[in-house]
Formats: sequence, structure tokens, C-alpha cells
Amino acid sequence: MTLSPSTDARDTTNLRAQVWDRHLWLVLLIGVMVLVPRGLLISSAQSQRFDDGYHIDRGLRFWHQDWIGAEVVNDPPLGGAIAVVPLLGQGLTYHGKDNALVGQPISVDRILAIVAVWKSLLFLPMLGVCFHWCRSLYGLGAGWLAAMMLVVEPTFAAHIPLVPPDVLGVEGIVIACFLVWRYFQSPSVRRAVGAAAGVGTAMMIKHTAVIMPGFVGAYAVLAWIIRPWWQRRRGTMAAEVRASWPTLFLMAALVPLFIWALTLFDLRTFPFQADSKAIHTPMGQFLATHHWPATMYLASIRDARNHSADGHWSYLWGRASTTGWRYYFFAAMLYKVPAGIGVMLILGAISPLWRKPTWSEWGLALPMLCWTALLVISKINIGFRHFLPAYVFMLLLSSRCMVRALTAVTVCAWACLAAAALHVVSYHPDYLSYINGPWRKPYLAISDSNLDWGQSFKQVRVWLDRQPADRPISLFLFKSAFIDARPYVGDRAEIWPSPKLEPVQKPYEPGKPLPTRGLIVVSP
Repeated sequence: MTLSPSTDARDTTNLRAQVWDRHLWLVLLIGVMVLVPRGLLISSAQSQRFDDGYHIDRGLRFWHQDWIGAEVVNDPPLGGAIAVVPLLGQGLTYHGKDNALVGQPISVDRILAIVAVWKSLLFLPMLGVCFHWCRSLYGLGAGWLAAMMLVVEPTFAAHIPLVPPDVLGVEGIVIACFLVWRYFQSPSVRRAVGAAAGVGTAMMIKHTAVIMPGFVGAYAVLAWIIRPWWQRRRGTMAAEVRASWPTLFLMAALVPLFIWALTLFDLRTFPFQADSKAIHTPMGQFLATHHWPATMYLASIRDARNHSADGHWSYLWGRASTTGWRYYFFAAMLYKVPAGIGVMLILGAISPLWRKPTWSEWGLALPMLCWTALLVISKINIGFRHFLPAYVFMLLLSSRCMVRALTAVTVCAWACLAAAALHVVSYHPDYLSYINGPWRKPYLAISDSNLDWGQSFKQVRVWLDRQPADRPISLFLFKSAFIDARPYVGDRAEIWPSPKLEPVQKPYEPGKPLPTRGLIVVSP
């Protein structure tokens, strides 16, 4: 494993071959034909969701570099900034996350449709990377199987066209892990710079990528220390480390520089909440009176850490908790993963019986283990979408069942994918609330935010129009401050926030009694 100009020459040759790769282009063509129309249909069928205004507001603020009055709250700013790129020429203004989609020069439906097309197109690079990666490891059939699983999978289908950066964050992680894998396959300066750019971008999109530096370090130990020891190659360990550490050091130095560049070289004092006690400490005063690079990113890490430490209210199988359960995401998989894809995961798990694992597969196995460990200890158990960074590598690894497999295994894999596709399509366009079987009242079993993310106000409007005009109707929302339901329901219903979650927010009035008659529509 040495550094030489021949490495870059091979990169150029490989790139030239990939440009004219007809299978890759066919995968991307199928992706466009499925993702874009599906995204538009999802957008037209759903109303504004609770998080849309928040991410639109932060995206617009990013490009105008105006954070006055903005809350940091959990996510880095780049995810929202990427989502609003096609909206920058539409004259949109930012005026608070609670009503960012209200009072704009174009309608909410048009905004969401533009974002849906844009985010669908942004999924294509990840689709191509996954096809190429699995094909290089397991062969052409595995590459096709992996790509088609990503097109069919319902949680991906539901979130690809939406404003929140859940899938965009997964794309950043997968592409960054692929670039890191290529670097360790044959270290070079070019690959080190590419991997650093991928890692920095992934970390700036969503905080699920915060462990990327640890992943790179673990991969270095695996590739340069454990592998030579395992294969009993005497003397190669020290030689490989000596030959490769300069480029690894270069990668480590470039990652924070890329993060700062992706904040548009943000340089300001560290932001504190108005009621924060930390600002009155000596360290708080020091941070608040000096300028720091990438302060909005650093502040978002602070808020995400606080959120993670506090936990989030959730429930599972009749039990409520603010700290979650170690097995929550595996329990959610029982409801959210199509049965056909579940069979393929099993085929991938038993495939070592006919195809012995290779060291190159650690590029997929190590991130699966790292992100599974991260998410299992998470206290935020409110949606299967949060498990996508680990789940995607499970899907890619399952494609290994195609290598030197019996004809029966190959037929079974494709039949399972076809069965999963048919069942998923039967939910169109309600992929957000997909459940894989005839579970009884699944919304009472798992706290999956996808079941009601505010997307059904158009359906509520149709239902309200069928009710007798003389019956009073009260609509209780999960988060009334984040979404304006009035354009959808008009004056047909009185809108209330949830009395359990928002007892002091509008439109409550002091001493105002809760409704005692009529129809009540409640978010599950």
C-alpha cells in the first residue's frame, strides 16, 4: 500500500470507465422515472408537515447569513440550505420557523412540489454510489438488487421528497463512507481530499454523522493494524502505517476546514439562548465575547447533545418513556420493514454459508455496526426514519446473497423484492404511514412520528366537508405552532393545540373550557 502517481492514473481510468457505464446510467434513468413522479404525487396528496416550515426558515437564513431570532435546535444548517436551493429565486422570505411557509409569494403546495422534485433528483448520486459499491464487491446482480431495494423501500420512498433532511443525511453518510472505503483501498492524496470533503459534508447535513471521525479512526485501525496481524504479514503493519499516515493526517486537517467552508465561513460570537445560565459563567462570557469559526454548527451540536441527554417522550407496546429503549428500532422494524425485504435481510445474514466474507466488505459492515451502536443508545425513539443510517448498510450488505448463489436463492431474492414493491405501492401515496402487515392498531404499539406528521390535513378537509354543518368540530393538533392548518380546514373547525403537550400556547385563552360536545379530531 504505497503512494505513487499510478494511483491517480488508475482513478482517472476508472472514472472514464464509469462515465460510459451503461448499467449505471440505466439505474439512474429508472431512478428518475420512479422517484420524480412519485415525489410529485406524494407532494400533491399531502399537506404541509410539522417540520417543513422550520427547515425552510433555517435554509433561507443560511443563504442570507441572518441568524437573528433563529433557534439552533438539533440539526446543522446545511440540510435546510440544500433543500431551499431551487427556491432562492422565488422571492421567499424568512420570518420565523413557526410560520415560514405563510405569506410567501408562491403557495405552500408549489413550494413543497419544487422541493419534492429537487430532493428526488438529489437521491440519484447515492443510488449510483450504492449500485457501484455493491457491484464492485458482489457483482452486477448484487448492484442491481441493492439499487432497486433503495427505490422500493417505503421509509426511503416516504422521506426522499420531503423538506426535512433525514434521507439527505443518509446520503451524506453513505457517500462519505464510500469515499473513506476507497481511500483505505488505496491511499492517495486525491482520495484523502475526497474523503475529507465527504466527511465534512455529511457532518454538516445531519448530526447522525457526528461519529464520522470515529468511524475513520476505527477503519484505520482495522486496515493498518488488525488486518496485517490477522493475516500474519510480518513487517507490513509498520510499513503501511508509515506510508499512509501523512494522507490520513491531511484528511483529519481538512475535515474541519471543509465544515467551516460549508458554513460560508461563518465567524461570530457563540450564540446562547436568552434564558441560558451558561452565559453567566466565565467560559460562557469568553465564548459570547469572542468570534469563533462555524459557530452555528458548534451551537447546533450543543443543542443536539442537550436534546439527546434530555430524551424525548415516546411509547412502545403500551409503555411510555422519555429515555427510550435499546430495542426500540428493532421493534419498529417488525412494523416498518416490508416482509419481502425482511426475507432478503435474512438471506444476506446466512449468505456466508456459500460466500465467505472478504476484508473489503468491512466498508459496509463497519458503518452498519457503528451507526447501529449510536442509534441503539439514543434516547430519541420517535420514528424509524432515524434508524435509516444503519438500516441502509443492512440493505446493501444483504445484496451479497447474490454472489455464487444457487438459482433458487437468486429467484427468491428477486421474488421477495417484487412482492415488497407490490405491497409498498398499495400504500401510495401514504408511504409515511406504511405498515408491513395486518397489525392491529399499530399506532398504539409504536411511537412512529411517520404515522402522523401533519401530512393529512387535505384528507381531514374532505372528511369535514361531509359532516353536518350544525355540528361543532374541534381539531386538536400535535404541534399547532409549527403548522398553519387554517388554509386546509378553513373555518369549519376550531383549532386547538394538544392539551397535554402545549397547555400554554395559542389559541388557548385563560379559563377557556375544553369542548364538551360535537366532533373532536385528534392527532394520534
